[in-house]
Amino acid sequence: MPLSVKTSPRQLQLSRDNFSIAHGPSSTAGPTCSLLQEAFRRYHEYIFGFDTRQPRPAKSHSVVGLQQLVVTVVLDSECDLFPNITSDESYTLLVKEPVAFLKANRVWGVLRGLETFSQLIYQDSYGTFTVNESDIIDSPRFPHRGILIDTARHFLSVKTILKTLVGDYYLFIYLIYILFQRCVLLWCYLTWVIYSVLLPGTVVQVWKNPAYREELRAVTAAGFPVILSAPWYLDWISYGQDWRNYYNVDPLNFEGSQEQKKLVIGGEACLWGEFVDATNLTPRLWPRASAIGERLWSPEDIKGIEKAYNRLTVHRCRMVRRGIAAEPLFTGYCNHEYKT
Repeated sequence: MPLSVKTSPRQLQLSRDNFSIAHGPSSTAGPTCSLLQEAFRRYHEYIFGFDTRQPRPAKSHSVVGLQQLVVTVVLDSECDLFPNITSDESYTLLVKEPVAFLKANRVWGVLRGLETFSQLIYQDSYGTFTVNESDIIDSPRFPHRGILIDTARHFLSVKTILKTLVGDYYLFIYLIYILFQRCVLLWCYLTWVIYSVLLPGTVVQVWKNPAYREELRAVTAAGFPVILSAPWYLDWISYGQDWRNYYNVDPLNFEGSQEQKKLVIGGEACLWGEFVDATNLTPRLWPRASAIGERLWSPEDIKGIEKAYNRLTVHRCRMVRRGIAAEPLFTGYCNHEYKT
């Protein structure tokens, strides 16, 4: 959920042939920014490209249309860089007749805003693409929002990994961490061995201890920044709506001062590969990681589990519509079922 959402009952219609996404005249990014050019093309396809139904004639009323989304990057675009922990992902989105405006300080905010804009659009009972006038302000709660996938135990093709990366865009995931040299990254440096004194500023990942809240307290009390992943092991198979357990975890739910809690920079969903390969990676990951993604992006006061279920059910169907084999959260159906 965004930081602030104001939605009007006033509806705007848009169509493939009469709607475009374009750079604003004052934007620091332009047509030479291939990152945004590709994103514009991709999201136009996400919005219009999956439904071959022809809209039925609508009831007689005056048609109010949305013709364009104008995108403006305010500061240095960072178009040629990679995102990092300090990247600015904030954006504002104003949808009104006849033009919508998406503004962000950097290209990273534009990417998040494009996804939000695409999620506002729906098809009414006549098959017409429709969006409500809206005013949105958004930024992430935590800067680090990651997924770990494990290629050390089962081979994962580049195609499989890239498809997972595409899914990350839909959930505002910031980082995907691919494990391939586990000895080098973990076992060769053990914190209980005398040579492994942590340098100031070292980011500590709380990944193993079942009593992770106490671990968070101890690590932040020592002054180290923290990433939490201990309660988010998606390879631990369980029955039923296990996404609820992941959603209910709050990384700041531990005893500590406000200064300690500022040291929690985010979290990671971990999908270890003992029982995971290309045949079940995607359905095991999604939409469970979606619940974690919302927890790490949305404001702290967004906690209602039933409303989260409704949002995630819609988003799961959205992923299926986009070709991602996300598992159902419970009984139900999607208007566009997954095509094998």
